Amino acid sequence: VDALQGSQVSETVPPGSYEILVIPTQNQPFALSAVPIQVPSGESSITVDVILGRRVPVSGRVTNDFGAPVANARVSFFSRESPVSREFRTVTDESGRYVLLVDPSIREGESAEYEVSVEPTLGSGEPLLRELIRVPADGGVFALVLNPTSFIFGQVSAPSGALIPETLLSFFSRDLESEGQSVFVGSARVGEDGEFALPLPSPSRLDP
Repeated sequence: VDALQGSQVSETVPPGSYEILVIPTQNQPFALSAVPIQVPSGESSITVDVILGRRVPVSGRVTNDFGAPVANARVSFFSRESPVSREFRTVTDESGRYVLLVDPSIREGESAEYEVSVEPTLGSGEPLLRELIRVPADGGVFALVLNPTSFIFGQVSAPSGALIPETLLSFFSRDLESEGQSVFVGSARVGEDGEFALPLPSPSRLDP
């Protein structure tokens, strides 16, 4: 079937109200679509043409609290309304800019709610960002600003007291649990001297 022309589906079903959920792969430009259908009483089958809509563009710039661009940061848009997991990712360029295609809302004419996270590169000294964004039906431009950074300093050592270098640390908050899971809020790499500096955002920017 030609994807640009949609697909034609014929299936035998009992009478009633139904909804067809169409989930394109994320390497395609098409959006997740929910198609309501009604099978009349006395008819055991109908033919449904499913024409997929397209994803919509979101773009913007990631900067720190001083206004400097944050390059090579991973930007993720995770849908909070999709009945299936839908996450779209990209990486900022040298000027901190990002461009993505995401699903519009499956409810026509409404904005779609996304949880957005920005993960700067290890060693950048910049904190993680998490916030909620509503994406209009035709997409939008969103500036993502990291909050001032707080740090946790420390060392990683063996029971003998010997420092352990080149270890990766991940920091999770139990106070900000989401669906029973602790929320990832930052990471750092231990240096050759066994010491680390873990950048953390302010709590107000962690809790969407």
